[in-house]
Amino acid sequence: MKRLTSSLGCIPILVLGLVLVLASTAEEALCEPIRIMLIGDSITQGGQDENAYRKPLYLALIGSPRYCNVDFIGTLEHGDEDFDRDHDGYWGWRADEILNYSKIWENAASNLPDIALIHLGTNDIIRAQADPPYDSCVKSTINDLDQI
Repeated sequence: MKRLTSSLGCIPILVLGLVLVLASTAEEALCEPIRIMLIGDSITQGGQDENAYRKPLYLALIGSPRYCNVDFIGTLEHGDEDFDRDHDGYWGWRADEILNYSKIWENAASNLPDIALIHLGTNDIIRAQADPPYDSCVKSTINDLDQI
């Protein structure tokens, strides 16, 4: 559990770093949207009326003044209609289910994301998923994205 806690503690730093990097190239970013693919479980999906972390992230990235032009890509839409709702977050899915769902990879190949944010493992831990191992599925997911 300590490893999970320390990993989750890095999320705000990673988001802040992403915002700062994007803000430093704001002029270029306004011309071409930065395509961000959000992959994960229910924490990424949220609900029909819930935004999960996606809306606060979107608002932080576009900022005021507008830091960058952002395009979330994905096969699903959930949440408020005042932000880009596209994502690939699937309620209850384990890492192996994400890895083996071809629709995600077809979407990635056709939209060519610049950045992929992956939040997987919660359901694997809750269900004590061991076969296939969670970490190998996440590594394969990253490798598959890298090949696109």
